[in-house]
Amino acid sequence: MRPPRHRRGERFLKGPIPWDWLARAAALPGKALHVGLAVWQRAGIERTGTVRISMTRLRPMGLSRSSVCRGLTALERAELVTVERHKGRAPIVTLAAPRSLTEDQSSRPSEAPNTLNERR
Repeated sequence: MRPPRHRRGERFLKGPIPWDWLARAAALPGKALHVGLAVWQRAGIERTGTVRISMTRLRPMGLSRSSVCRGLTALERAELVTVERHKGRAPIVTLAAPRSLTEDQSSRPSEAPNTLNERR
């Protein structure tokens, strides 16, 4: 039996999404995973690792402005995204490739996270 498929015009989540990224986002507090999935959904549609996140797309998911801000901050602290903020405008979010959960973080030199755009 085939897995369910979205119908024409319905929203969908485009993958693949790295499992380490999902695992790290799921371990974060609050709505961080919800915000992260919304970022991935937008990135899949736009076919880019950098997207502008607007509240009009997030409200149907039950996300408030404050929960989105807290979720983006949590994702940013976990180095899963980078966020460019400008007063009065929607944040610009870039997905970052996560370091493997099995890697020893103390043995790695400090470096900026790799963005998905650099892979292409």
